[in-house]
Amino acid sequence: MFRGGGIVTTARRRFALRCFAACAIGAGIACGLAAADAGGSAYTVPGTGGPPLPHTQARPSPVIGRVVAVTLRDGKVIVTISVGRNSGVGADWTAQLLRGDSDDLLPGGDIKIVRVDKAITVGTIAVTVDELAANSRVRLSAP
Repeated sequence: MFRGGGIVTTARRRFALRCFAACAIGAGIACGLAAADAGGSAYTVPGTGGPPLPHTQARPSPVIGRVVAVTLRDGKVIVTISVGRNSGVGADWTAQLLRGDSDDLLPGGDIKIVRVDKAITVGTIAVTVDELAANSRVRLSAP
């Protein structure tokens, strides 16, 4: 086959491709080593020319549950909430009682989380049992 005045055979084409690949790989390694030697990052995010972006975890969305059981013990109101670890809730989360069916917080409705199990969360609250009967929705939020 004739191209540009010379004969290009399959062997020559393979040789040229191997040389091109070796040069491209060598250039990439050299650039990475040069950056590492200069105190920079050997890897850059494609298209930015800068260092890799730090990995940040997104804060989990709040979880809405319901008070499914109320117990009075030693003058404390203990509530059992219908969500737990399976819903992503952790012991360091905060819980607040919501007003009726709205998303508004009930004043004084902060729940102190005592224990988080697979399917439930147990906490104490400083409201009356009557208030809990009218306001059973709970919002649990990540720290």
